[in-house]
Amino acid sequence: MDRLIQEAISGNNLHYQQPFFKVSDKDTEESLRQRITELYEHGIYSMVLEYAKSNESLYSTTKFDATWWERLDYVSKICGELGMTFWMQDAAPFPSGSANGAFQEAEHQGKSKKFIAERHMDIKGPVQDAYISVDKLVKAVQGNVLEALNYMSDIPNRFLHAVAVAKSADGEGYDPASLIDLTHQVTGGVLRTDLGPGNWRIFIFIETYSGGRKHFMNLLDEASVRVQIDAVHAPHYKHLKHELGKTWMGFFYDEPELGNLGGYVFDSLPGKIHKGMTIPLPWSKDVPAMLEERMGVELAELLPSLWYDFGETTYTVRHAYMDIITKLIARNYNGQVYKWCEERGITYIGHVLEDENSHTRLGCGTGNIFRVMEGQHMAGIDLIGGQLWPGLDDPGMSWYGAIDGDGEFYHYGLAKLGSSAGHIDPKKQGRSICELLGLYGDIAGSKLRKFVIDHLLVNGINHFIPAQAGMELDLTFSRKLNQYTDRMCHILGDGQHVAPVAILYHADAEWSGGFQYFQKPAKALATNQIDYDVIPKDVFMDRETYGTRIESGKLHIHKESYSALVIPYCQRIPNEMVSVIKEAEQAGFPVYFVDRHPEGYCESTEELPPEVYSCRSVPLGKLAEVLRKDGIYEISLSNPQHYLRYLHYKREHVDIYMFHNEEPVNEIETVVSIPSVKPVRLYDVMDNRLYIPNVVVKNGMTEVPLTLGQFESVLFLFGEDFGETDSMPDLRKDELQTLWDVSFESLDSQPSPESFTTDHLFDVGASSKLPNFYGRIKYTTSFAAGVNHPRMLDLGRVSECVEVFLNGEYLGAAVAAPYRFELNHVIRNGMNLLEIIVTNNRTRSKDSQTNDSISISLMSSTYASLEPCGLLGPVRII
Repeated sequence: MDRLIQEAISGNNLHYQQPFFKVSDKDTEESLRQRITELYEHGIYSMVLEYAKSNESLYSTTKFDATWWERLDYVSKICGELGMTFWMQDAAPFPSGSANGAFQEAEHQGKSKKFIAERHMDIKGPVQDAYISVDKLVKAVQGNVLEALNYMSDIPNRFLHAVAVAKSADGEGYDPASLIDLTHQVTGGVLRTDLGPGNWRIFIFIETYSGGRKHFMNLLDEASVRVQIDAVHAPHYKHLKHELGKTWMGFFYDEPELGNLGGYVFDSLPGKIHKGMTIPLPWSKDVPAMLEERMGVELAELLPSLWYDFGETTYTVRHAYMDIITKLIARNYNGQVYKWCEERGITYIGHVLEDENSHTRLGCGTGNIFRVMEGQHMAGIDLIGGQLWPGLDDPGMSWYGAIDGDGEFYHYGLAKLGSSAGHIDPKKQGRSICELLGLYGDIAGSKLRKFVIDHLLVNGINHFIPAQAGMELDLTFSRKLNQYTDRMCHILGDGQHVAPVAILYHADAEWSGGFQYFQKPAKALATNQIDYDVIPKDVFMDRETYGTRIESGKLHIHKESYSALVIPYCQRIPNEMVSVIKEAEQAGFPVYFVDRHPEGYCESTEELPPEVYSCRSVPLGKLAEVLRKDGIYEISLSNPQHYLRYLHYKREHVDIYMFHNEEPVNEIETVVSIPSVKPVRLYDVMDNRLYIPNVVVKNGMTEVPLTLGQFESVLFLFGEDFGETDSMPDLRKDELQTLWDVSFESLDSQPSPESFTTDHLFDVGASSKLPNFYGRIKYTTSFAAGVNHPRMLDLGRVSECVEVFLNGEYLGAAVAAPYRFELNHVIRNGMNLLEIIVTNNRTRSKDSQTNDSISISLMSSTYASLEPCGLLGPVRII
């Protein structure tokens, strides 16, 4: 049997989940021991430490002091005793980049985030010897002055360049040919110049430290990042190096940002207007020379294009700028920290902000998620606040960060950004991590937690950092779910992901003009069961690192092998991709453009070669159909299933297929044709048992009947040497017709409702008497069994955790579908006493509700309807 499957079945403590664990100055060794032991008992064997003093907020800089080092020693000692591990969050405070307060010190203030900004004034020409106070423009702030003061640095703005440009006759644009560099005419803070007839705009470009958060690391600047290393990483390594690889595993970074705007602005790019004003743009000492070298033009002539439309070269300047700064981030930020950690054997992981497609942008983003992930040992993403919700997979879903959020991105794009980077980058060894469930609140009980986890698993994520550890769940249920999660991560944590299609990442296209989000074709593929990875153009620019080659009609990247490349609509295309298209045509590898062909290059105004237009252009609505007709798929279904997701992972001796039902309410029933004739087993990962499924093998395919309840997932293993396994029972649908005695036990401060008897099952939360009930609901009945004992009890729909007793004996617990329990040795001839105890979601409880507007605004329960309450059935004896 496959080694990893054997290890998962054996139940060793697997360290694939590391929830955030807050440590404060109030903690004692005993309080830490109690809390860490509780994690252990719930089946959590690792954690990410956050340090904040009890009187400080999450955003305050908590200096690493003697109190912290003492508590860190306590944690190391306790973890060693329990066989647990921990990671250090390098935020100090959130988000990463404050360098433990070092940028507030005079020595390092000039190394914090730096920006370039524009100021301007308008003059009617002709004019002679115009007198312009450049000093005043340099010092001026834009927009809401009171708001701007919040982000104003103590470091004075510095003049860089001055240019004059004539406006177009229609007043709608500028005449690039009229541009005059006036920089050398500025003396003593004053510009004196002559201008000809027309309307002129005088641009003043300044270097400024005022923009977003003050006193934070400049991701573009090597010296700035070194301050973060020296202030945060180095002292922890010095203190913990004797624990490295034993209890201490490494660092977790959390949402560093370009930060040219305060707060969370998701759509910041060159040329964008924010609150009616132009915005500062990230800058460093390296950018000017790199931009001039790339464009072959003096910097002063290029700068206006970063904010205003200057004709056909505007997009080339903006693309060059974005390409340069994202490469600087990859080299000077993550690349530098990764190298420092790698030299010491430290693992470095984390994530940036991806919300609402900000992963390709400035502001709270980092411009290009693949480049910022180059320098880390696992790919990383973040999923919070109800962004992923069953069925809300279209644009226009609400969560606290957006009134019309991009549900397509959260369902078809976000997880794939992380898993794809894990698949194609050799240093990541197939590993990807997700911080999840932050700000979901109590609504994230067992059922929704498992839905989110399974969604991430089926999309290739195999490590988790829960912002909510699930400790509010009963020990029985949380431990069961945690064991399930660790087993799944272990099984899907090494090997080769199999996907027919690679989709090109859209960052370059977005920087250059009209574009289509990569998640558009991704959704078309996923809802038709064609799997995919998302790949950046960099896999073709650095083929040696990624092992990229096109041969024998396939695109090979690291361990991945794709049968086609899909390019989302792009008005302009990177020149590297044009070379790839030529190569693909010669190698017989198909490339598909979605909707229509590009019009030109991102980097120049030259015309595209005819080879680009020889590639097929396919309407988005026909993409999956065309790919299937062209044989670019792996599995087939007997009937369409929009919400069925699958993953194929393989190792030397086993092919693993995971299927997940993401339908909001209903079950999925279909037959899946899988291209394998090897022996197959169904692995019930939740209950840790192997079964022989009822399948049909013909024409080189295995037909697998698949019935999945609400949110249910399943694993099929194709291989050899599975040992002794049971056969699956015939899941015939014999509904139990009986009377149910229903009683209640409140788990909050509310009184328990009165008991009643019913002949049918229904949502007890719909009763006018029980809208806020939280607790245990006990269903008791009796049924007769004959000589031919049924093997299994199926409860149908349940909300949400359940334990079952038959004739006083414990049959087990379930946290999500399938709610099935083996009867075997417990059932007897004659009458049998059945007791079903359901624990519902605590979101209904008045005790968990708050009147605090901030908490209400952030929690996902505010934007989501609640599950029904109790046992819904139908209950079947199988």
